[in-house]
Amino acid sequence: MAVILGNPTMVNAYKEGIPGNGKPFPEGAKLAKIHWNPKTQVTYPGQPLVPDTLHDIDFMVKDSKRFAESGRRRLPHRSEEAGLRFHGVSQEVT
Repeated sequence: MAVILGNPTMVNAYKEGIPGNGKPFPEGAKLAKIHWNPKTQVTYPGQPLVPDTLHDIDFMVKDSKRFAESGRRRLPHRSEEAGLRFHGVSQEVT
């Protein structure tokens, strides 16, 4: 279960069709993805899935000056192919 949050630059980029239109994300675009482990809420009608414990949080930012290519080879992530770089560390929360 996830929520994706973006700053106005990111929201406007998605409205314009990025990344599906093949254009890179604009400078200053920021994104946070919050993931929870789901659980079934048995007391609600239909027993829907709801967020339970926090799984992880990812942060991404497009800042070509701050995160200039260092020459290191890394496996590309889909967001990296669109010009975003992970900021900080994504780790499972226990």
